[in-house]
Amino acid sequence: MTVYNIDPSTTTVHLSDSDYRKKHGVLLKSIVHHVWRDDAPPLVSIKCITYNQEAYISDAIEGFLKQETTFPVEIIIHDDASTDKTAEIIREYASRFPSLIRPYYQSENQYSKGIGLIRTVLSDMCTGKYIALCEGDDYWTDSLKLQKQVEFMESNTDTVLCFHKVKILELDGSLVDDYITKVPNHYQSIEALATYGNYIHTPSVLHRNILKTYPEQLNKSPLGDFFVYMLLAQNGKLGMIDQTMSVYRNNVGIWSTQSEENRIIKTLLVLILMMQAFRDSRPDISDLLVRRIDDYFDAIIPRITGVELQFLRSNTSVSIYLDQLIISKLQYNVAKDYKKATFHALLIELIRRLQLLISRRMKKWLPKYR
Repeated sequence: MTVYNIDPSTTTVHLSDSDYRKKHGVLLKSIVHHVWRDDAPPLVSIKCITYNQEAYISDAIEGFLKQETTFPVEIIIHDDASTDKTAEIIREYASRFPSLIRPYYQSENQYSKGIGLIRTVLSDMCTGKYIALCEGDDYWTDSLKLQKQVEFMESNTDTVLCFHKVKILELDGSLVDDYITKVPNHYQSIEALATYGNYIHTPSVLHRNILKTYPEQLNKSPLGDFFVYMLLAQNGKLGMIDQTMSVYRNNVGIWSTQSEENRIIKTLLVLILMMQAFRDSRPDISDLLVRRIDDYFDAIIPRITGVELQFLRSNTSVSIYLDQLIISKLQYNVAKDYKKATFHALLIELIRRLQLLISRRMKKWLPKYR
């Protein structure tokens, strides 16, 4: 395969779109117009998860269909039992492009059962060498996005995931530069992800289809993508293309519409689950995650009022996350302080600390209800 002119010091490509089209000539065409043999395997599997996004899903699918490539592509769309017209819109596109689109329709919402399950099962359905991600409320803007990312990955065989810049679409319709994430100077390693958190937007990701087994903690995680990036980064570097090729819609998706406290609680739970998942295989990464857990936990506890706690507990799934978070944190602290203690001693100390925490909370929050 022909490749970009790559600067290995920055792992960033440099080539204009017009020059790029000249280089490939007639081999580069829309995936809609390509004709491949029936037994030709896709090089890229586009993975899209959607739920109640009737106002946005067409933009996502149109972004897939306008891709120009020199290789076969498949589009896998998972509708998580939408109650609006999302599934109807997907069916219409699938009927028009049956050789490209493979839809999956749930009869029951799977997010409430564990987002990790959705992502791991859907990944197993992807047959391409590479997997490209895009949620149903985001969309791609560059018709050469997949071609650029694939050639980048083919030229950088030690890279497992490639991402790029995005624009942020606000509710008022304004399109602005990304202010949500900040990519650190040294972003290529798993150590960077563990230290700085997730600085990668989902609609910018293309990664190698190399994960065949997943830790049990992933199925308990309310945030699947960051966890998957960490798992991938065990096997190689992260690469970045310094171009804007997709749009992330802010304040419309499941994650961005949640309260800040809710997001922090779920982020903390993900960090704890990842800490557990990496504890045996990569204790150094587990230690880096512990530092972030301490910072997050200490930051949120003073900010949660009794009213906010009552609101969070009114949501069953959030209540479960909150309980898991508190208990996991206590387990971690007890284990850290009592490394050589017996199981019975650890259990007694865990109960004592839990009682103490509840007592302190009651003193803090009870006056608010009087």
